[in-house]
Amino acid sequence: MAALNDITIDLLEFSIRGYFDRRGGRVANVPNRGFEEIRYETRIQSPEPAERIKTLVEEAERHCYVLATLRRAIKVSARIVLNGRLLTEFTHPPA
Repeated sequence: MAALNDITIDLLEFSIRGYFDRRGGRVANVPNRGFEEIRYETRIQSPEPAERIKTLVEEAERHCYVLATLRRAIKVSARIVLNGRLLTEFTHPPA
């Protein structure tokens, strides 16, 4: 999407964490329910204005099949960092 919109991105990094009850399936009467929440952070280095990057992130989220699938089942939280500064944060509750 960045290339289609002629947006320069010098660096793009992700970190993803999943949170679950570690007792699940190992302790009596505690079922394994899988992940309860997934949190991710996207770090971007770009000379573009923050508003262009924010619009790009919003568009990418609307078209992401993985995010759409995860949001149906669990809470997904995100932090977007642009040039070392927090650009935006949001949480998608399960649908």
